[in-house]
Amino acid sequence: MAIPIYLCEIPNEETGPLLATGAPVVVFFNPVEYHGPHLPLDTDTILSFGAISETYDRMRAAGTDWPLLVYSTLRVGCGAVPTRGTIHHRYREVRRLMLDTCRGLRTLGAKRVILMTFHGEPHHNLAIDDGVKLLRSWGIQAMAPMNVVMNESVELKIAEYDSVFATIPDAAERKICADTFSADFHAGFFETSLMLHWRPESVAKNLKSVPPCPPLRSSPFFLGIARWFRARGREKTAREIEFAELGMQWSKIHPVVGYTGRPALANVEAGRLFADRMTALISRAMLGYFVKSVLPPEPIWKWIRVLSLGGRIP
Repeated sequence: MAIPIYLCEIPNEETGPLLATGAPVVVFFNPVEYHGPHLPLDTDTILSFGAISETYDRMRAAGTDWPLLVYSTLRVGCGAVPTRGTIHHRYREVRRLMLDTCRGLRTLGAKRVILMTFHGEPHHNLAIDDGVKLLRSWGIQAMAPMNVVMNESVELKIAEYDSVFATIPDAAERKICADTFSADFHAGFFETSLMLHWRPESVAKNLKSVPPCPPLRSSPFFLGIARWFRARGREKTAREIEFAELGMQWSKIHPVVGYTGRPALANVEAGRLFADRMTALISRAMLGYFVKSVLPPEPIWKWIRVLSLGGRIP
């Protein structure tokens, strides 16, 4: 995997020639957050690094020779699971830290920037999007790869993941996992498999004993709103509402579980397949943007900015 160069750990005079190559500068922006009993608090940071490192390997194979330049790793995030070990930050604090980091990147001389997270909470990603917009206003190319992952989640075509589910030996469990995969968004089969692929030593040895997350109950009210948008040709908005509704129902589980889906089914091969697909999508978006100036996907749930009065309402 790509070996990072930490710009804050080398003499400042040596950063100039590295930035002059036009290589993107990466900032990792993730919360310290509970991910169930089987994963570490730094899961989002670990997954972010794994995704970027493997993406760089793909881009190098495609002909780019950019070094992996890392500016900083910030452990901040809003909307994190409010339980054991989690450090919570308010949206406006996260946004301020994001914009301050972008100002630092500008004075450093970055020409391209990657703002990387693996935390899918809406306000967190809107704060990152504000950073993207600020950097672009200064003529700096900037993108957030998590938007690629989240858009893939909303526009999910389950048949395209048949090879992943085939790694689950038990047919009944395989079907349940596939049928409920849209609700597997935090420390479940997906993220735990990725951790087994990128950082197996950070996954609990008794993973197979972790019980499934209790089933999520759908809200007729929100599903009705989704149907209203779907009937008017707003399929993506309808799916975003359904996805958000799953998150809201999950947050109502008490006591807090801290994970979704069936993490006990996670396995190394599934993690490899997930990583292959995800990094292929991210590398395509990055090369398309940085080389061909094709704008990458925007964040989902942009309408939450209005509903929450700019983050004033959690």
